[in-house]
Order: sequence, then C-alpha cells, then structure tokens
Amino acid sequence: MSHAAARRPSTGGLPPVQIREQYVVEEAPSHDGTSCFTAWIRDEIIKIPQGWAASDFSISDKRPPWSFQLYDTTSQSDNPDHLKILAETLHRETREERETHGRGEPDRIDVWGMPLAADASDEERIAKCKAHVLAEIASRNTAGAADFNIPRLNSHEQWQRAIVIIDRPQALWDTDEGGFLAVYWDVRPSYLELLAREYGQDHQEPEASAFRYTRTELGQVLANLRGAF
Repeated sequence: MSHAAARRPSTGGLPPVQIREQYVVEEAPSHDGTSCFTAWIRDEIIKIPQGWAASDFSISDKRPPWSFQLYDTTSQSDNPDHLKILAETLHRETREERETHGRGEPDRIDVWGMPLAADASDEERIAKCKAHVLAEIASRNTAGAADFNIPRLNSHEQWQRAIVIIDRPQALWDTDEGGFLAVYWDVRPSYLELLAREYGQDHQEPEASAFRYTRTELGQVLANLRGAF
C-alpha cells in the first residue's frame, strides 16, 4: 500500500527567521608548527519554523573561503592567547569597512605568530613572512585543504599575492606611518605586457611592493584586498 508523501504547505517563500551571529576563533593548519588562529562569523538560526529544516535556509554557517593573512612579528606574537584576541578584534573592528567597500561576502582573518627581533628591517620581515606563506600555500594545496584556502588576488590590476605584517606594538599602530606593512608580489603577466607596450621590453618592474599603514587605515586596506579576491 502506497502513501502520498507529506507536502509542506505553500507559503509563497521561506518564512522569516532570526539569525544569531557567533564568532569562531580556531587554530589553522601550519606546515611547520607556526601558530596561526583564524577568526570568522558563523550564522545560526535561533528557532527553525515548524515544518522546515535548517537546510532549507541559506545562511553563512561554514568557514569562509576568503581570507586575509596577517603576520604579527612583535614580541607578543609567541603567545597563542594574544593571537586569538588579535584575530577576533581585527575582524570585528574592520568588518564594517570590509563589507561596505568589499564584496560583502563572509571572510576570515588569519593571524600568524612570527616574533622577530625588534630591530629587524622591513626587508627581513618581508622575506621571512613571504617565504613562510608561500610554503604554507604549497602545503595546503598538496593536502587539499580547501576549507582553509589562501586566495589569490584574482582581480588586482598588478599583483596576485598579498599579506599584511604587524611590526609594532599596538600602542604605536597609529604613530607616524603606522604599524602595518602591506606587501604585494607575484606581478600579473598582463600587467607586464602592458608595461612592455608602454615602456619597451627592457623595462624592469620590482618583484614586490610594500606600503605602510596605520590602524585607522587598515580597514580600507583589507576592503581593497577583499574586492580583489
């Protein structure tokens, strides 16, 4: 004897639901044991309406594929609790700018702890952090860790990779030129072709570029990167 499957009453669309946002701060993979914590927001439905299932609703409840790689090179960065707080704080405090000027899709902030000598030069910090993130990208690609993706800058006119380095304690983040160093590299072939047409084949373009920013400017920097993913 057959029975007709129960049908959900037609409502003309999904019923309204209340969404609760929950911050997630979790340890991220590391090919060499360097501490890394990622912060992101998970949506949760407070109460699922009767006759419906959680899968009927489209919410952001999975780890976002878009991520920013920040390297804290200050003396505090060997403290996991410091990294956890920093990841969540920067995610919270730059969220409005990232969503307003970026694509408005969920993202995460990964903060690496890589303490370097206080007198290390910008060039030393850039070389160390750049080499590390490239090794991490290769490791995750080999392992197939798609849920901890480190994305390229797919729509940036000039560069395909970027990281942000913190090289000053928080009290100095807004002092002088700032405590954040945004580093770009892996020049886009189409950009090199454009330069060759403009300036000739002998034109030499730097392999990387770095700009210093204050904490006040960081949100806009991340928003610009977000728009280039």
